[in-house]
Formats: sequence, C-alpha cells, structure tokens
Amino acid sequence: MSDFVPDNAAEIPSTPYAKQIATHLGQDHIDRLTQIFVDIGVAQWLEQYPFSRLELTQNVIYDNRLASGVYSYKTGILKIATTRAKSEYGYPFRWQSIYSVSSTGETQFQATQRTLVHELGHHLHAILARMDMEFFMETTRAVILRGGTTYSKNNQLEYFAETFALYVFYPTELLVKDGFGYGMIESALERVGLEVKQQ
Repeated sequence: MSDFVPDNAAEIPSTPYAKQIATHLGQDHIDRLTQIFVDIGVAQWLEQYPFSRLELTQNVIYDNRLASGVYSYKTGILKIATTRAKSEYGYPFRWQSIYSVSSTGETQFQATQRTLVHELGHHLHAILARMDMEFFMETTRAVILRGGTTYSKNNQLEYFAETFALYVFYPTELLVKDGFGYGMIESALERVGLEVKQQ
C-alpha cells in the first residue's frame, strides 16, 4: 500500500471503534487506517469495548515532545499522529535493536497502523484492569529488560503494549525470545475474551 497522505478534511465521522472521533482525515483514510482492526480480528471486540475517544491528528504532543501516539488509562482517549519523520520508520526487525514495533513499518501509513496496534495494547491492558485487577497487577511486575524493543523497556505499561504489538506482528520471535511476554499476552487475551489474528 502506498504512503498515507492526510486530507485537509475537517469532519468528525462516526466509527464503531470509538464513542467519539476527532480527525482531520476523510472517511476513506479513516477506513483504510482502522482496517488493521479488521485484519487482526479485533473489530467486533472493539465495538463492545470501544475507545472513549479516538483522535487522529497530524501531530501528537506528549510531555512537551512529539509522540507517535498516546493512550490514557484513566479516560480511554487514544491520540494517534498521522504524520511522522521518515527517520522514524522503515527499519528491519531485530530483537532488542529497534526502537519500537511501529518503526518497522515499511511506510508512514504502515507505521501509523502499527502505532494503532501498540495503543490498542494499552486499551486491552486498561480493559484487563477492569475485568481482572489481580492479573493486571501481575503484568505491572513484569521484568521489562526482556522486552523486544527499546521502547518496551521504558516501564511495565509500555512493555505490555509493545509485547502485544510483537505478539501481532512478530509472534515467532516473541515466543522464542520472550516466552513470558508471549504467555502474558495470551493470558490477557483469554481474560478479556479476545482472539487476535497474528500477521
């Protein structure tokens, strides 16, 4: 698929994946971007457990710097940057030698979709906290040094989200290199009633 080129459309269309959506994109681009939820088999689950708000914006500022995406465990709001520098994607996957799973996207569009999957991992984690706080707390005690990306070593929340993205896009490598992380994601998915199609 070609690179993702944002529209200048100023509309707030509906989506089955979020209670509200705010975006500068046209419906066609939103549909292309969120197709990843269909591809990995989480679309119906997200209709049952939607984000409270999905913001697709050209840039996301978090902690006074540009970010690819950000998710609030407290509010369920997800913000995704639809543009990013060419230096932030197109890297071959190598265990613990890449910054993030989204940086392995071959195009800006694919990197943005992989960021969506990473942030979906945070949403899954938040839903898990509501359903099984005991297991959620177990995941927050994970040893993050085993994480497959540099970003996963920031903290346990990022370890969970990046491990989820690895489970989706690099399941074999995850299983071989971090069996604990693979099992953690499988247990979390079972507890929230979600099956994921690995890519």
